[in-house]
Amino acid sequence: MDSGSRIDEYGIIQDAFAWVERELDRLNLSTTRIKQTIEAAWDEMELMKALTITCEF
Repeated sequence: MDSGSRIDEYGIIQDAFAWVERELDRLNLSTTRIKQTIEAAWDEMELMKALTITCEF
């Protein structure tokens, strides 16, 4: 029996994938949340840039 068969037999990949999914859910790390966080950071940088320009005058 090769190591690939043993990995399948013991369900190691499935267990690892299930753990990753649980952790992503627990940490609320979805693609939607990541996108929203990046957009919010971008908006904040734009606001800071506008405030900096305004303060220079």
